[in-house]
Amino acid sequence: MKTKMLSLLLASGVVLAACGQGGSSDEGKKSDNDNNKTEQKQSGDTSSTSETGKNSKTIKLNDIKTSPEDAVKTAKKEYDGEVKEISFEKEQGKWAYKVDLQKQGEEAEVVINDNDGKLMHKSTEKEDDYDKNKSFEYKDFKSYKDIIKKAQNDFDGDIHEWSLSKDDDQGKFVYDLDLQKGNNKHEFSYDAKTGKLLSNEKDN
Repeated sequence: MKTKMLSLLLASGVVLAACGQGGSSDEGKKSDNDNNKTEQKQSGDTSSTSETGKNSKTIKLNDIKTSPEDAVKTAKKEYDGEVKEISFEKEQGKWAYKVDLQKQGEEAEVVINDNDGKLMHKSTEKEDDYDKNKSFEYKDFKSYKDIIKKAQNDFDGDIHEWSLSKDDDQGKFVYDLDLQKGNNKHEFSYDAKTGKLLSNEKDN
């Protein structure tokens, strides 16, 4: 009798041990699979974030949707003044044109969304320093596209920002632009009338 009981206990122990090992193996596989999925997801998220971060700093020339001419037209509908400066840069997380307009006793800054060409923001302020010589028509100068292509021949970067205005030191209208590739950035200045390079500096 004792021998039979001992045999039954030993058999039960073997079965329980086998079940325990099977469960442990399945849980291990499930845990490994979950870890792999988590690692893959994290890896994908990191790549996406990195790409988004990169894209937020610069824009390719062909990805600009609104022309300066259209941006100025929209700005002048919002404020009846003379163009003093046009700049293209990131504003509130979006690519946009800032158009500075002036008239006797007052100035305005009108921000136009590049994506849809619509007004984002407008502000005005009293200004006694009105200077007719700083007003201009965009059509009187080289196209910003021509200027950026010239710069990209010297440095293969994408657009970080650009602007067109009267440079008091130079005594002429000048395009200033920043091109960036990775961590490298170059700052260029061009004569807006002739397209002549005035300066090319590496920004460390």
